[in-house]
Amino acid sequence: MSSAEKIIASAGSFLHTSIFCSPRNISCLNVTEQINSNYTIIDMLNRNNAEYYYPNAMQVLPQQDGYLTTRYLPEARAVAEKLFEVSRS
Repeated sequence: MSSAEKIIASAGSFLHTSIFCSPRNISCLNVTEQINSNYTIIDMLNRNNAEYYYPNAMQVLPQQDGYLTTRYLPEARAVAEKLFEVSRS
């Protein structure tokens, strides 16, 4: 992460490590409509240029054994293309 100028990722606790890097350009697939305040605080402190993208087609599936939450993204390819598009700007 410290050697990449641009980061394309899905939201997860690993993004917290960006605080230990120089400012990054981050394009993030957010799994909820709300952005976790930890990310916005770290981005502000670290001067990250971060975009959080939540696709409206994201679906939360019924609870499954062994999983806290299961999500389904029917337009996964289009979402991936959108993240690449956002990361280039």
